[in-house]
Amino acid sequence: MWVNTLGREGKRADLVGINLAGVMLDGVQFQAASLKNSLLMKGAFRNSVFAMSDLSGCNARDAVFTKSDLRGINLSMARLDGADLQYIDGSPMQIASNIRSSAATHWPANFSGANLQDARLRGANLASALLENAMLAGADLREANLEGAVLLDANLTGTDLRGAKLDNADLRGAIGMK
Repeated sequence: MWVNTLGREGKRADLVGINLAGVMLDGVQFQAASLKNSLLMKGAFRNSVFAMSDLSGCNARDAVFTKSDLRGINLSMARLDGADLQYIDGSPMQIASNIRSSAATHWPANFSGANLQDARLRGANLASALLENAMLAGADLREANLEGAVLLDANLTGTDLRGAKLDNADLRGAIGMK
């Protein structure tokens, strides 16, 4: 109800610190939920909706999020090493529009400071995503859309970027770029 009424009714799902390690929840709807510091390690969340959710500080090591909606998600300081994030939608979420100018406000997905070492992100849409100080060493980013992404001081050592779109990406201070 909270999501459907844009926060006017009901209550935001508060799952802070929840333990879902190893749980199979493919297709789950966690839109706009708070799962801060949760344990999702080795869980399966294929084709799920986490749009606008807060998973900051969570441990999702080796979890599977294939083809999930992660638009506008907060995964800052999360552990996603070895996670399967292939074909996710981590693009910005349109959260408001200005009727007078028809301009939209977009909320980018936030992976700042996240550990994505050896993560599988093939075909992921990370347009305009915040990946500042992210650990992406050994990650598979083949065919990923990183247009306009912020990769300031990110570690890209050994990252596979074949076919990735990097137009207008901010790579200042990034290490490991070939």
